[in-house]
Amino acid sequence: MSKLLRKFLQNMILPAALLVVSKVAGLYFAITFFNLDFFLETRPEQVYSLQIYFTNQTDTLLASSTSNFTMFLTMSLMTIYFLVKYRLLILSAYNPRVLVKLNNLNLMPWVNDKRNTFLRVFTWNIFLWITSIVIIADVISQNSFSWIAIISFLVATTSTWVLVRTFEIEGEIIYPHSEISNLC
Repeated sequence: MSKLLRKFLQNMILPAALLVVSKVAGLYFAITFFNLDFFLETRPEQVYSLQIYFTNQTDTLLASSTSNFTMFLTMSLMTIYFLVKYRLLILSAYNPRVLVKLNNLNLMPWVNDKRNTFLRVFTWNIFLWITSIVIIADVISQNSFSWIAIISFLVATTSTWVLVRTFEIEGEIIYPHSEISNLC
């Protein structure tokens, strides 16, 4: 197995676990906060043998939407966190003003993390897209509010755009061929 693939798989463990945990936590929050009536049923012939059923469609919509929103919020906040760290690292390598501002705010240890790499941010971005696709699929099957899908799609698109722009800045630092001020 190549080093890149091994590192990619290592970076996938935390987002995958957080995706599942946040979905379940959102479902638990919806059931307890909104006091929803539900029952469990076991079906061994299905992939997920334990099924959660609600007494009416409104409760199902509310529980699914709440768990989707919790999952989206968790994944988007983590992606934005790592994206900001990575972008500040790249900008500080090029622009001394950014470096001075980070030093004045005592954020240098936060930005100089050796694990703060493009691959990590890329992995979180992939999981943000997976979250968005799951939410869009729930909206299509009429199990979630559409505004959650719209927001998740816009955040995933914006996050991808910022990641690509940051990668272009990094590319300009490594292989300068034009004025980098056009990229910032």
